[in-house]
Amino acid sequence: MRRISAAIPPDIRKKIIELDGGYISQIYKHRYYAYFELQGKDLSISTVCVTRSTKKTKGKQHKTLYIKKVTVHIVGDKYCYIRDIDFHGMAGYIPEFYAEKRIDTPRKRYIVNTYVDSGWYPMYSKNFRVYGWNADTPNRKLLNAEFLKGLSDWKYCGYDGTCDPLDYLNAYKANPKVELLAKTIGPGYATSKRITALAAKDRKFVAWIKENIEELERLGANIPDIMACYKSKGSIEETIKRQHLKRWFQQEVRDTYIQKKYRVGPLDSPRVPAVNLYENGDDEMKERVLSYILRNDTTGSHYNDYLIACTQLGLDMTDTKNLFPLDFRFWSELRLDQYAERRAEAASKEQAKRKKELEELGRRVEEIAKKYVGAELKKSEGYIAIIATSRGDLVREGEILHHCVGRMDYDKRIAEERSLIFFIRRAAEPETPLATVEISLSANTIGKVLQCYGAHDTTPPEEVRHFVYEVWQPRAQKKLKKIAERAAA
Repeated sequence: MRRISAAIPPDIRKKIIELDGGYISQIYKHRYYAYFELQGKDLSISTVCVTRSTKKTKGKQHKTLYIKKVTVHIVGDKYCYIRDIDFHGMAGYIPEFYAEKRIDTPRKRYIVNTYVDSGWYPMYSKNFRVYGWNADTPNRKLLNAEFLKGLSDWKYCGYDGTCDPLDYLNAYKANPKVELLAKTIGPGYATSKRITALAAKDRKFVAWIKENIEELERLGANIPDIMACYKSKGSIEETIKRQHLKRWFQQEVRDTYIQKKYRVGPLDSPRVPAVNLYENGDDEMKERVLSYILRNDTTGSHYNDYLIACTQLGLDMTDTKNLFPLDFRFWSELRLDQYAERRAEAASKEQAKRKKELEELGRRVEEIAKKYVGAELKKSEGYIAIIATSRGDLVREGEILHHCVGRMDYDKRIAEERSLIFFIRRAAEPETPLATVEISLSANTIGKVLQCYGAHDTTPPEEVRHFVYEVWQPRAQKKLKKIAERAAA
């Protein structure tokens, strides 16, 4: 394994201390500073992590900087080397500090980790690029960009800080001619292997990209977009729109596949109509869908919504007049309005149906409560038991005692004569909820206490439980059995 130096050059350390002196952040506890150096004979970009702690001793504030080299990227190597740093999907990069040496100054002290034998581990270079190159804050720039001028192999390298330095230096090392291409079209595009390969074969491509570089950057074109634009020889803006639309469909196809395979979400997802049309169609159909959407200046999502509306309205989607209407804006607005009206009508019917069901349920609960009201115990010196006669009673009890009797299906259980709900109160305070009891109405367990809970689903006090189980339950059980026998007869 390659031997990596953990030492930080004195001039770099001095710059870091100067830059980090007044740096305060409540969000980012760690800062990263990158610089060029040699690892043996190889050029590398090393990154130093810095954190700070402030402690008050004898009324004075003491600031301590912790400084450690955590990553080393060797130019031309697909691996980087890391130590004491990890990556977490939620928290990002997480460094750890182990102090080996402390340096005191009159105003500050700082701890530098330069332990040579610290373990360095290889990782893919793209995964641990904790350095920054495009931010304005001082701690996110290479500290010694002039370092390249002192190296014979790199003194003609014109890296200007406008793209990832490692990408640019890797491209330059592989082919120094990339420098000429970078001056023509910019270093960001010049680092692409596809761009450099085509530029080496086709001089017209270099002239074309130089002529259109401003528009490409304005439209945010990526490498596939550029290649497609050059190949099409048409409008750059239209081609990029087509590329974006293709990517939208491709993403929707992937999402639908994952949804069906892993049962994520409903299978009748709004993605399905447009995705099926595009995915299952031949090249001619795919081209027709793309051209239609672009010609009508709409989006894949809007066209997808139109297809959903037509499908739900029961239209014949094999008819091209429905699939590709001549005036898309007019017909999409019409179909979407019709679909919205139908959904509102269905929702209204469902709401009316639900209201009727609740009314019937409430009537049934009241009827059952009257039937078994004899199981109440309202005359007692200590506590009383009152039967629940409506869903409103259950909701009020649950809200005051903060338990689930008003949110679950206890009203349905009462209506189906599976159980009854009784409220336990102090005889002196009959309107103040104290505990809630569920009693079984099943033939073999009639009168049995199924649940007995106080506020927040807690166990009631001993005297309440004594009343429920020893005083009231035996009496209620006898009453319930007699009522059931009379009803059966």
